[in-house]
Amino acid sequence: MKCRGAHQSRLPQQVVACTSLFFLLTACSENTTPPPIEPFAYPTTTGHCLAGSRPGAAGATDGKVSAEGIKYMVRTPSNYDASFAHPLLMVYTPAGMSRWTSERLSGLTTEATRAGFVVVYTDHKQLSIPTVEQLGTIPSQVAKEWCIDEKRVYATGHSDGGTASLMLAVLDKTKKVPTAIAPSAAGVT
Repeated sequence: MKCRGAHQSRLPQQVVACTSLFFLLTACSENTTPPPIEPFAYPTTTGHCLAGSRPGAAGATDGKVSAEGIKYMVRTPSNYDASFAHPLLMVYTPAGMSRWTSERLSGLTTEATRAGFVVVYTDHKQLSIPTVEQLGTIPSQVAKEWCIDEKRVYATGHSDGGTASLMLAVLDKTKKVPTAIAPSAAGVT
């Protein structure tokens, strides 16, 4: 004797399994090719950096290392103007991920560069108060090479990256670094 409905289609389970496998493979693979970097429609007013005072290049710059040894990469509008003070978007990486994976996971590069942001992605480093303080020094290091408006530094990240951005806003040594934060799936225990 057969029960009604006992033989249901396995299609929903197969779809879930295939989708999960796709996301796992995508998130765990290293792809160092950056997404499209967009031009920015600069206003006609003059910028805030003297021409030639910041050596940072336009486009994608990889392999930067902070004074504390944290690796990061920089993305600018494709038509980067070194005399215009750009807003800076710091993207802190989830636990166990690289800066390249974080860039792909967040999907922020194309829209942010189109909006005139310089975007920085950091590698993950196990979180602690000293680590967050170290992460908080990267915006000023970036501002030495790229024309950055240090009053418009924004921080975001997912999971550990979100926690890092959240902690930047509350720690005494770093709370003046971000203008605003947008953490995702963050928490402090």
